[in-house]
Amino acid sequence: MPHLHNNVVPTGRIRLLGSADKHLFRSHLLRLDPETKRSRFAMLVSDSFLEAYVETSFSLDTVIYGYFEDDVLRATAELRRVADDVSAEAAFCVEVDWRGQGLGSALMELVLIAARAQGYRHIYMNCLATNRSMQALARKFSADLSFEHGDVVAHLAPAPVAAADVAHAPGIAASGGSSGGLIGRLRELLARTGLPGTARPAGAAEHPGQAAANR
Repeated sequence: MPHLHNNVVPTGRIRLLGSADKHLFRSHLLRLDPETKRSRFAMLVSDSFLEAYVETSFSLDTVIYGYFEDDVLRATAELRRVADDVSAEAAFCVEVDWRGQGLGSALMELVLIAARAQGYRHIYMNCLATNRSMQALARKFSADLSFEHGDVVAHLAPAPVAAADVAHAPGIAASGGSSGGLIGRLRELLARTGLPGTARPAGAAEHPGQAAANR
């Protein structure tokens, strides 16, 4: 029985995923209904495809955030580098019964923070022309939408940030130092959405490139 309804704020927490969370990510994707799978991957996919996808998802160039409730992963956001060092692709997935709670917006803002910290200048989001919710999410963050081969591609340009802010970006910065800058805005975001905060990936120690957000 889902814990979220349209008039209730989320009660879980968002955190960065690590390789120790691979089994949780796999279960999350396999739970998706057929239409959500098609919207997420822009095609029909099999369970074997999803299992193979999970195995390649935790590379050094990929950042994955997840929303957990009762220790179950219910929503994810992925940011991965594409053709060059200044471009990345973002992808989002929220299980059906956990939609309409602002989780997509919260995850989008985390992705933008991570993108700014890594120096990306362009973010692309591919979605089906029928995926109105994803298009609405992109527009909310001032994305330019264009049609390519029948699908919709959202183009976002993350604003530049100061070096001091990069040092505290969630899931990106090296460990150490005090919270502030982007982390402060992250905490404000989480407070607005009713989420307690962020945490380090399960079973992972802090290291450069993947420090915990909740200092």
